[in-house]
Amino acid sequence: MQILLEKLRTHRQLVFNLMDAFLLAVSFCLVAFFHSSYSPSGYRFYGLTYGICLVIVLLLLRLFRTNRNLWRYAGPREYLTLMHAYLAAFVLFFVLNKTILRLPVSELMVLLANMVALFASLYIRISYRAVYARLQRKTDKAKNSKRPLAIIGAGAAGIALQEEISRNPKSPYTVWGFFDDDTNKVGMAIHGVPVRGRIDDLPERMNRAGIQDVVLAIPSLGLKRRQEVLELCNRFSCRLKIMPDTIVSLVDQKASMERSMRPIKIEDLLGRTSVHFDRAELDPFIKGKTVLVSGGGGSIGSEIARQLVQLGVKNLIIFDINENDSYVLFRELKPSLPADCHVVIEIGSMVDKKRVLDIFRRYRPDIVFHAAAHKHVPLMEGCPYEAVYNNIFGTYHLVQAAKAFHCEKFVLISTDKAVNPTNIMGATKRYCENLLRAISLEKDNQTSFVSVRFGNVLGSHGSVIPLFQMQIAQGGPVTVTDKRMTRYFMTIPEAAGLVIRAGAMAKNSETYILDMGSPVKILDLAENLVRLSGFEPYKEIDIVETGLR
Repeated sequence: MQILLEKLRTHRQLVFNLMDAFLLAVSFCLVAFFHSSYSPSGYRFYGLTYGICLVIVLLLLRLFRTNRNLWRYAGPREYLTLMHAYLAAFVLFFVLNKTILRLPVSELMVLLANMVALFASLYIRISYRAVYARLQRKTDKAKNSKRPLAIIGAGAAGIALQEEISRNPKSPYTVWGFFDDDTNKVGMAIHGVPVRGRIDDLPERMNRAGIQDVVLAIPSLGLKRRQEVLELCNRFSCRLKIMPDTIVSLVDQKASMERSMRPIKIEDLLGRTSVHFDRAELDPFIKGKTVLVSGGGGSIGSEIARQLVQLGVKNLIIFDINENDSYVLFRELKPSLPADCHVVIEIGSMVDKKRVLDIFRRYRPDIVFHAAAHKHVPLMEGCPYEAVYNNIFGTYHLVQAAKAFHCEKFVLISTDKAVNPTNIMGATKRYCENLLRAISLEKDNQTSFVSVRFGNVLGSHGSVIPLFQMQIAQGGPVTVTDKRMTRYFMTIPEAAGLVIRAGAMAKNSETYILDMGSPVKILDLAENLVRLSGFEPYKEIDIVETGLR
């Protein structure tokens, strides 16, 4: 059977053309035989009609490119295309017969013959796909090269993923079963794959079967339930992946869903949905403006720069002392820059008053986003002079320049550590907030000053996540200062969007704080990250308390 299928694939178009011609001939013979009201002498007209219809059908099948389809991977779209080709063939014959041919045959009988041929053709193609899939599964089982996969979610996304995996011979997976909370689906089968139970049954069933790969494919799953599912999977040894939130568009666009599967990231356990901002509200604030971003090469500053380019900034000045990160950002932005957007890199320190004034004099920015600062808490405890000199005096020089050159807005990126500060870094940021308030009250001031506070930023250079990941890679232990410690977390795009949004809203001397939901316990964060890395907390990777700084 496998050799026969290989021969069919080699001469696919010829084989299907011959098959369609044979099926159409058989259909015409059957219709002519059972059409009792037609005289035997009229069979020659059916023969002529068959010949004309055959030419039309083959022509339209080629025009609709049906024989270019790989029928072993066919779906509703391919089958509908085949039906449209046969229907169009009959319509074309009907028009030709009424206007030119005028053969004494019943158009109803011709339509019936076409429909019989169509249904026979569909049956053969569907059977071919089913036989090929069965042989492929037997081959994969014999090779034992594919890993069994459990799919959480027997809805549209999960079924589409299963179909793609079954059609892809190079996929490393074979779908073992579905799990879904819809009790009406439990015990049923989808494309031959059983729905093995509810989601809460997953650990027991997978452990019993020795399955280690699982993917969460429910894009509409609520945040609370998603966290419960992720924590459920984290409690037993498995390789967990998740479909992105844009999975619905992937289904619509026939994009590769299997390649879109990604490992669970710590952001999935934040405890809240991501914050999104209405671009229409930000366009008037940014579009056509000259904007300076201090610290533009850093994690927050670079994301602000990316979003400013998307919002239609006219001139973007990246001001940073780190030339490497600034250059990398420039190379990233350059290929996709709009024709009316100009990006400039200026290397320098904000504590250099002359350099700051020179940049403001040259570009006269309308808006300033001040992201440059020393932010590392332990290092600043050991270097308090540098923290004060850089954060306070550098901010003072930028603020005075913004005021002198009548900037519209000045946005300071602050921190939640500025609230009742207990460390040098937090104290310097609190001082900068007070500095902005004081200058905004001066009579000759024409600039709106605003501070934006937010918590820890996932993926930023100073985030605790890279430290935990490094400690896990080294085999532990993972260190937390205090097991009772909690922190608010947000993603880099959220932080950058918040800063821009606050700048658009600001009037004068306000301090904005993002509602980031409930705080996350650092200990829970460490334990989840250890599990997501494939280890068991306290057994394979230890977590130790070092004490508050």
